[in-house]
Order: sequence, then structure tokens, then C-alpha cells
Amino acid sequence: MKPSYYKFVALLLALFIGTTAYATNPIYDEPITIEISKQKQDRPDIKPRSLVEQDIEATYCDGILTVVFNENLGDSNITVTNISSGEVWSDSVSGYGIATLFLSGDEGYYYISIETDNGQYTGEFEL
Repeated sequence: MKPSYYKFVALLLALFIGTTAYATNPIYDEPITIEISKQKQDRPDIKPRSLVEQDIEATYCDGILTVVFNENLGDSNITVTNISSGEVWSDSVSGYGIATLFLSGDEGYYYISIETDNGQYTGEFEL
């Protein structure tokens, strides 16, 4: 066989492997920033005169919900419920910290409830 035949086969093989590897790479979704707000209390809130960081920040990306506690809120219990399917996930954090919950990633309406020593926080997002 001619050397050009081997080059041609090698080129086809390289193209096939290259396109196969590319086709199997996972496609990552853009992160979803979730607004976590504190539930209203009977007493009026004090409004700061400068920008302040949120007590809790949450983001969802590719099946993973990350909850960051920027303030020491004591013991915190996190519950995430997919209202559409009824699935529930939970975790807990004490003080400052990060909780990572591995959700199913199924489509639906997700409700986040966070019970802390400092009050209740909630958030929601939809996939």
C-alpha cells in the first residue's frame, strides 16, 4: 500500500476521534443566581445607609445548588423542594460556611427554605 493511503486513514481516524470527543463533552448551563430573602418579622427592619452584603447567597449550576452563608446565623437547616415532582433535599450549616446540594436537575419549580437561629429565609427558582 502507498504511504499516502496510511496518511489518509490516519487523518480520517483523527477526525473521527476528535469529533467524537467533542460530541461527548458535557454542556454546562449558565449559573442561576437565586435571591434569598429573609421573611418579614413583626418589628420594622433597620435600613443601612451603605451597601451591605446579603446574609445568604445561592447559585444553581448544572445540578448543583451552592448556598453561601456570609453572616454567622447560628445553626441553619436548608430544605430544597422540587414542587413539581415532590423531591426534597436537605443540608445544614453551623455559623459561616457553604452548603452544596446535589439536585436531580429535573425541570420544575424549586423552593428553598432556610431555618436559622436568626430567622427564616426563602428563595425560589425554576428549571
